Amino acid sequence: MQLPPFNITSGRYYKLLVQMYLHRVWWLYALPAVALVALCIALTDIRYLFLLLIYAFVVFPMAFTFALISYGLHPTNRYSILKKSAEVGSEGITFSFVDEEGNIKSTASISWNEVTDTIPTRLELLLVLSSRHFRFIAIPYSTFQSPEILKEFLIITKNKGKSVK
Repeated sequence: MQLPPFNITSGRYYKLLVQMYLHRVWWLYALPAVALVALCIALTDIRYLFLLLIYAFVVFPMAFTFALISYGLHPTNRYSILKKSAEVGSEGITFSFVDEEGNIKSTASISWNEVTDTIPTRLELLLVLSSRHFRFIAIPYSTFQSPEILKEFLIITKNKGKSVK
């Protein structure tokens, strides 16, 4: 199966990354804030309010930014925002990265063993490569010319490259 050239914007990519990241680790950021609020209320000490403000305006944004940069700059994560065409086969997916004129600049392959899950979103289908490290490739639904092609692609990904016909 051959897919025409596609990509998503870097803003959309980071929005998806933030959603995945916060969905999984929101409690890491909420727990210290709740503890500081409880201390501030229980002890009625203004110093805990200052600690809460420091956490809210310094620690949280810095930790959040470092985490997103760490996950977002992984080499496989750039595949989502680069313009590419894809060839889906029994071994995996081969991406051919193209420039503005349509010339192939480089290729990369991902085997089916690396794909751990597929997650549908409102605008695209996410091929999750490692949910632990938030690695995914976003394929816009507009890439699939018809619902049948999308359905066939989903069957192939579910069966790890084996088409059912």
